[in-house]
Amino acid sequence: LTVDYQGTTMTYTENEIDSAPLSVQMLFDYFNAAVNGDGASLNTLFTDYYFSNHGLPIEKYEDSFYQQKIYNIKASLISGPTAITQTSGIVTREIFEVSYYIMDNNGAFRPDLPDPEDGTIPIFFEVLTEDNVSKINQIFVYSE
Repeated sequence: LTVDYQGTTMTYTENEIDSAPLSVQMLFDYFNAAVNGDGASLNTLFTDYYFSNHGLPIEKYEDSFYQQKIYNIKASLISGPTAITQTSGIVTREIFEVSYYIMDNNGAFRPDLPDPEDGTIPIFFEVLTEDNVSKINQIFVYSE
């Protein structure tokens, strides 16, 4: 996972991820779960708000799905971190632009992604961190 965070670009491996910001650690876990087809773990990385999706519920991942051949993962912090005061306490909001490729994409994880030779489609993750736990609150796909 290569991350551009506040002007510093780092490539994180399993051994270095503990030194990353909490939101970046969560993104690392997100892609590890996807690569391993671990839907049960993946589902824990989202807020309830994400699944409610403005009244158009998003289905949770099955506990196990086809392992994904994800590679060349790049994330850039494009907004934040911004502290938001809520009744429950301080929540930090960050938005990442994320791009990656999936070899032999069968659609189990990201059906909209083209074959690697056709490029990738960046997505935007809104990540909220509260009480030292980061979760994905929304995912946006850029559309023209």
